Amino acid sequence: MAFTDEDGLERIFRLFPLRTGIMIPEWIVTGPKADLLGAGGLLGAGYWGRSWEWNENISWLGFN
Repeated sequence: MAFTDEDGLERIFRLFPLRTGIMIPEWIVTGPKADLLGAGGLLGAGYWGRSWEWNENISWLGFN
């Protein structure tokens, strides 16, 4: 997990589900809009490929 400040760390923890068995992405990019929109404020999310490479088919990276 990587973050740039305490606000970023708190923002990430609020996105984790409270129950087990719910799939979450291997990586996410979030910004200040996540404070108001939750997961709707994500800037990107996805999963790595089998060799830990960027996989366009199972990842999304955009800008709100």
